[in-house]
Amino acid sequence: MNMNNQRPDVTDEEIGMRTFQIRKARAVERAMERMRQGMKTEWAMLAMGEIEALGWVLGELWAYVAHTEWDDLHFSKLRMVDVQSILVFAREMTKHSRNSVDVLQDIYKVVVDKGQGVAPIVRAWPESVTSEEGGPVGAALFARQASARRA
Repeated sequence: MNMNNQRPDVTDEEIGMRTFQIRKARAVERAMERMRQGMKTEWAMLAMGEIEALGWVLGELWAYVAHTEWDDLHFSKLRMVDVQSILVFAREMTKHSRNSVDVLQDIYKVVVDKGQGVAPIVRAWPESVTSEEGGPVGAALFARQASARRA
């Protein structure tokens, strides 16, 4: 610790990254608890590896979706068939067989369809996102394309 300003030897960036990780972990924990309560006995049919994969992909979804929307998602309404779909998407992400943004949109759709939530709002627009014509996509065009896919 530096005695001049009484701050620990960590940067603001490190503090911010840790805060992000803690918020993400808490959000995922709450979402999984809601899922467990909603699924009741079906939850017990999930293997530990599936629960871990579900936690990981929900963390990725939390980082992708606007925080105000996250709180409006109805994880308690998901059933085993929905969780199995989400796990298939999680495998696609880990194998990099599809674009991560597309996979996260599909996972978001599964959750929203159960709870009739709101349209997705993405925190950052990845440079890798392109329009169907192959050009870069701005936020407005990306939102229109996402809405069209949900319809």
